[in-house]
Amino acid sequence: MEKKLFIFDSNKYPNALYTFDVGSKLFSLFDSNLPIYELNLDNGDKVFLIGEFFYIENNSIISKLADTDIKKTLHSFLNLNVLDDCDIKNKLEGHYIIIRLSAQNNNVVVYGDFFNRINLFYTIKNNNVVGSTLLTKNLIKFAGNEINMSALGNIVSQNYCLDEETIYKNINRLGFNQMLIFNSSGVHIEKKNSFPEINDYTDANLDDYENILINSIDSRKSNATNIVSCSGGWDSTLLLDMLTSLTSQKNIYAACFELSLGDGRIFNQYEIEKVKEIAKNYNVNLCRHTIDPSSNDFLDSYIKYMDNIRQNHLFVLSHHYYHFVETLKSSFGNNVAFFNGEGCDSVHNFGFSQYISINYPDRNFAEYADKMKNFLYGPTFFDKIQKNIYEDDMIYKIFKWHNGLEQSKINYKDISERIFHFFYAFLFSSHRLPLVGNSRPNFFDKNEFEKYISIIKINLQDEIQNIKKSNIYSILSRLYCRYWLKGSNIMRVYSSIRDLGLKPSLPFIDLKLFKFLETMPESWGRGLEMNSVKYPLKKLIEKRPDFPYHIISRTPHSYLTEVYPDTPHLYHVYMCNSTLTEYYKSILADKSKMAFLEHPIFDQNYIKEMKASYLSNKLSEKDVGLFHNIMQVAVFLDT
Repeated sequence: MEKKLFIFDSNKYPNALYTFDVGSKLFSLFDSNLPIYELNLDNGDKVFLIGEFFYIENNSIISKLADTDIKKTLHSFLNLNVLDDCDIKNKLEGHYIIIRLSAQNNNVVVYGDFFNRINLFYTIKNNNVVGSTLLTKNLIKFAGNEINMSALGNIVSQNYCLDEETIYKNINRLGFNQMLIFNSSGVHIEKKNSFPEINDYTDANLDDYENILINSIDSRKSNATNIVSCSGGWDSTLLLDMLTSLTSQKNIYAACFELSLGDGRIFNQYEIEKVKEIAKNYNVNLCRHTIDPSSNDFLDSYIKYMDNIRQNHLFVLSHHYYHFVETLKSSFGNNVAFFNGEGCDSVHNFGFSQYISINYPDRNFAEYADKMKNFLYGPTFFDKIQKNIYEDDMIYKIFKWHNGLEQSKINYKDISERIFHFFYAFLFSSHRLPLVGNSRPNFFDKNEFEKYISIIKINLQDEIQNIKKSNIYSILSRLYCRYWLKGSNIMRVYSSIRDLGLKPSLPFIDLKLFKFLETMPESWGRGLEMNSVKYPLKKLIEKRPDFPYHIISRTPHSYLTEVYPDTPHLYHVYMCNSTLTEYYKSILADKSKMAFLEHPIFDQNYIKEMKASYLSNKLSEKDVGLFHNIMQVAVFLDT
């Protein structure tokens, strides 16, 4: 076979291409702005480490990498673990990709950190592999731009897709627990799954939780400037509180978005008031960034950062993140760790901690309702699913009644069908109520939706076959790694901070913390007992003498809608009454730019009605989320 070398943007990034010759085939990697360490190991292997590294855990000993000779420490660590790549990613924390060229069997092994927080996009053509940490135009041109139906369905309905997929049929991403192995016989994906069982933690283990979180924050902090994105809630305030114990307050800043509605009102008025008081409580300066949808900056920054958004496979409005980070960089320079509390709800309680499972004015009951919903994804209720007696559960009956589904009773064929629909509701349902059927999104063609369900079922086979009462939490936690934690809402935080040269620091998405929480028992705030949601975090807060309970617990919590229900939804303003509105209308009027809507998955009558509603300024708030996702896809594909 003729050897071929695929070079992307070689003029712009002359030192960023690595090509590894394996027999008559090539593995080519293009990368842009990430640090690269090249190591020669004692056994003759060559290893490339791309990214940033926080700590190593070896034999229960934590070695932080921030203040050491990183290359030397990594060399010593890899020499000890050179033959066990899976072991490496379970001990080395950071945002990275590792490429190992084996001297013994002439192959290339490629894998990411535990969560794959740096994308590796790749395509295979004639048994040659081309990979890139950015979804570049040249990669798309080389692989082809045919649309991936299942990914498109997920993106339009959820704004994220399976971590192994992209919107393009012939471009994949390296997925959770996957390793790409490439040699003279070709390329294959190896996947090593494990699902640890629930531990019987006691309150003695709360110290373990505290030490893990301290290490996660400490290993990510900067010796110069640390900025904490603050929302006025428990998670971000705890990060700020703990940072003040780990570094000087002069090195710490709070930061927040001020979300203008464009008419003089601030959508998150109560959140801003809290953040001001919290910053004062800790004696740190506050950086505020106003997002004004009526300003020209709102449109200009959207267009300015569109290439970044495309290259990072993002399908939510993300330009304001980039704009804010750029503003902070102009004030503080590059040596900045930008802390964000994203992922906290996910790893502790699967997102059931927003006080919205049952809307109720008493926050104590609203919190307990979150625990009730979390109970439906725990071992006690799953035992009833296995025995097919779940319909008699009182908590389940309450939520069916609350969602108007009390008459819904579906006789699933067997246990595997019940388990699949249990997973489907957890990942994709708007009400997240299991076993009440798969409600078809309005935009989805009926026949194509059945095909889409079949593909999802195939993707979930490993989890379906392995789930049991004793490992349910690790199964669900690792599903989060395959979907939500690689989705646009999380990845836009990483991408905007990293692309602009700062250090993304998300301590709740941490290797050791994840492994601790994925085996956390039902009694730690995940069931019907009286321990609070995010139990270990709340218990840790009780020990923090400066934590401002009186500010955090005050209502209203964040938004004008809590007091004035008729306040327009923020995204409705962004889509329908901002400087983006005419821009979107011009795209919508261009048939070539909206050609993807002719894909068979779309119900053409529904799409036609929604387009007409938008162009006539009559789009309803219930459709704004879907329309937002459709327009992000349209702009994304307009390359």
